[in-house]
This record gives sequence, C-alpha cells and structure tokens, in this order.
Amino acid sequence: MKIATMKRIDHRFGLIICLGLDFFERAIKLIRGIKRDSVKILNPKNILITKYFGLGSLLFATPMIRAIRQKFPRSRITLLTFSGNRPLLDLFEDIDDVFELRTENFFIFSKDLFRVLCQIWREKIDIVFDLEFFSKFSTMVAYLSGARVRVGYYMRHMWRGELLTHQVYYNCYKHISEVFLALARSVGADTDNLNIAPLHLDNQKKKNSWLKLIGYGIKESDRLVSVNVNASELCLERKWPAEDFITLVTLLATKYTDIKFIFIGSRIEKGYVDNIFNQLSPKCRNVINLTGQSRLEDLIVLLGNSLLFIGNDSGPLHLAEALNTPTVSFFGPETPSLYGPRGREHIVFYKGLYCSPCLNIYNVKTAMCGGNNKCMQAITVEEVVDAVCRQLDKKMPEKQRVSIAL
Repeated sequence: MKIATMKRIDHRFGLIICLGLDFFERAIKLIRGIKRDSVKILNPKNILITKYFGLGSLLFATPMIRAIRQKFPRSRITLLTFSGNRPLLDLFEDIDDVFELRTENFFIFSKDLFRVLCQIWREKIDIVFDLEFFSKFSTMVAYLSGARVRVGYYMRHMWRGELLTHQVYYNCYKHISEVFLALARSVGADTDNLNIAPLHLDNQKKKNSWLKLIGYGIKESDRLVSVNVNASELCLERKWPAEDFITLVTLLATKYTDIKFIFIGSRIEKGYVDNIFNQLSPKCRNVINLTGQSRLEDLIVLLGNSLLFIGNDSGPLHLAEALNTPTVSFFGPETPSLYGPRGREHIVFYKGLYCSPCLNIYNVKTAMCGGNNKCMQAITVEEVVDAVCRQLDKKMPEKQRVSIAL
C-alpha cells in the first residue's frame, strides 16, 4: 500500500473505530471505578514502542529509547514498525525485539496486524509508547495492546479520548528528538544526551560490504562524497530540483577529479536517479550510481567513510548525521528546526518562504503546492557549490585546490 492510501484509510475509518473503543473504555472504567492516570507501573517487565513512518524519525527516537533503557534496565523493550524499517532497528543496541508489519497490500497488512496483536497479547505489555502524531491506527494499536499504561501525544484536533492513559503535550517548536523524549519523561525516564545513538555494524558485515563496494569500483582508500537526490513518498516535495542536482554534481565532479561522487537510493527510486545520472556531462567519469544496488549495511559503510553527504531532507541524511559525517542538506516543506541535523559540521539550506514549512500535524504532513515546491527551487546552485567547496577544501592540501567556473 502507498503511504497516501494508508493516510486516507486512517482518516476515513480511524475515527469511527476509535470512538467505539473509547465508548468501551469509558464503560469499563465506570464499572470498575478507575480514574484516569491512576495506573502506574514502577517495574515494567515488557515495554512496547510503536513508530511506523520515517527512518529519520526512528533515528531521532534513539535518545528516548536510551532514556527508557537506563530507567528500566531489566525491562524487555520491543519496537513495532513497518517491515521496511527492520534492517535499521536490528542495529539498535537498546532494542530487544522488533515486531513488523508488511505493507505490500491490505490483505497482507491485515494478516500481519492480527499476528502481531497476538504476539503483543502473549508478551503482556505493561507500558506502550505511541510515537506517531496524527495516526488513529497507532492509537488503536496502543489501546488494543492491553497495556495498563499507554503513553502518547495530546493534540486537541487529534482526539484520542480515553484510549491513552498518559497524554503528553506535543510541542511543535521543539526538535523532534526532544518531542520523543517527552514521552519517556512522563514515566520518569530522562537523559541529557540528545545525540542519535551510534549504529553498530559487526566486522564481518563491514567486510562483506566493502567486498561489494569494491565490485562497483569503490575502494577503502578512495575519497568519497555521497549524494542523495531522493525523498521518500511521505513528501516528494522535499526534493531539490533534478536539474540543479545535475548542474551541481557536474561542476563538483569536474573540479574534484580525485573524489568519487556516489549516487545512493532504493530500488523504487532507481528510475528517477538514473534519469539524473544519464544527464551528467561525459567528463564526470568519477561519478558512480549505486541506486538500488546497496543494502542498509553497504549504505552505512559508504556514508561512514564519506568526506561529505549532500542531499534532501530524508533518511540517509539522518544516517549520515548518526555516523558523524558532515552534511549539506536542503529543507523547505519541513523545517530544519524540527528535523535538521545539529552541529557546526552540518550546513542546512532553508529559505523560510511564507508558505514554508507547510508540513505539520494539522494537514497530516501533506504539502499544499502539489509539486511546485518554490521553497526548494529558491535554493540556488551557486550558493550550494560555494558551501560544498568550502567543506571539501578543508579536507585537502592548498596546492590541490582549483577554482570552479559557474
């Protein structure tokens, strides 16, 4: 199922189901005489965290997960997500298990949902954290988990009734890592370390990835720059224009002939990237297109060994940040104050037009421009080239620097 289809189903049927569950919960509380927020668990045995959308969001959730682990070191922490996120979560040290939902079609999704709910009931979850902002589905799963403590966000327009026992204020002015951490704080877990948790790849996987990259002409001794021209279907308007990427990479590859520029992307993004790659100047022999050819482990090795990452607001950007790789990124529909990388080694381009940012919880993170993303078009090639050259020139001797003609 496409993300847009999931959003429509959630919007049309989610509220009806939630109203029914809320009526049932209120009746149960009335019969049992239970007051809201009266349930507390000091030593939870099993904790469930649900987050379905956004590889970057999962990375930004790691400080919150770290805080929960430190507060409840003996608890079993399970994360429920879509199957596409599973390879990343297998690298999280503070996660004990992952429950996954496949999204190929509605039948497979429904089948997996029933299976996962049965697993959750067998686990006897004590606390569930719902990290989604606008999804009714996530609220339903949190309630149906049977957990006595159910933590999620309070937003007046996103009614959740009595389905959550602890509703935390959603502060849209805080960085997303702090927003996630607020959920942990509601049960007494906290941390001062808001950095994305490091991703641990064992030596054998690193070796296997290098063997694969060598097959594509990339050696460990090479100077690399990773380039991501994509943005997930959560919002395609986050893409910087393709023609600007073509000009940028052509100029950079012509100047820095001793650096290899690597296009990255998933299989479903291959057509879009191939079109850009095929329009590069024939002089750009140091540009390699790995789109659709690499696994997550290969991408981690590639990003971790890159001098620089250049790309849109997307999962690979946040992966690069987690791997301490300097970045140059483009924002427009989303604001970098919420999702941008933090630190002096990161350069963010954001024009802040009147209509930008347009993605928020009130419009279910849907851009209103329908593809005419003026906020991204306003970022010029000239200013990006200047920023990238300043970053790369720091990493090479003065005598090797050459000028670039725009």
